[in-house]
This record gives sequence, structure tokens and C-alpha cells, in this order.
Amino acid sequence: MLAFFMRAICISKKVREMTMTDHVQNGMLPSELLCPNCQKKGVVSSDSWQCKSCDQQYGFAIYCDTCNEPVQRLTGCGSSEHFYCRSCKTPKSRKAVLYTMTDPDR
Repeated sequence: MLAFFMRAICISKKVREMTMTDHVQNGMLPSELLCPNCQKKGVVSSDSWQCKSCDQQYGFAIYCDTCNEPVQRLTGCGSSEHFYCRSCKTPKSRKAVLYTMTDPDR
């Protein structure tokens, strides 16, 4: 139970540090993220995310839920979505990272 509250504190801290045009989601694959505008799924390409329904495009970044630093995506044969935080020096699963979408007007 304590781990849940610590995670909630980290997420709320990250949200407070961001501006109002940042949209944070976690616990899913990037392709499962929902558009802040219409709540539909979209497509990820390198550093952007585009909604399939309303065609809105957002900047896209992935951060560590512990230290709020950008994480490195790990790729390999048969690898699922896993990440590595160089700051914490720990591997992170897709459920333990913060997906941040930024409005294009920023």
C-alpha cells in the first residue's frame, strides 16, 4: 500500500512541474495512449504522437516515474516495451514510466 502512495506522490510531483499543456498517462503501451482532445487511440512515431480520429499531433516523451528523467527504450529480439533509467540505473517496465504528450503550441 505504501508503494502505491509513493508512486502517486511521484506522479503528482511530475504533473505539478509540467505546464497545463502537458498530458501525462502511465501503465500502458504508447499505442494505447488516449488523445486528450477526443479520447481515441493514436500512432507513435519517434518523438511525436498523432491521434487517429481527430488528427491532432502532440510532442511525445517518456520519463522515469521515480526521478522524472527521460528513459532509454530497450529493444531486442522478442523484447516487450522495456526502458532503462540512466539516472536511477534501473530497468523500468512500461507500467512504471510516465508517457507525456505536449500540445503542439508549446
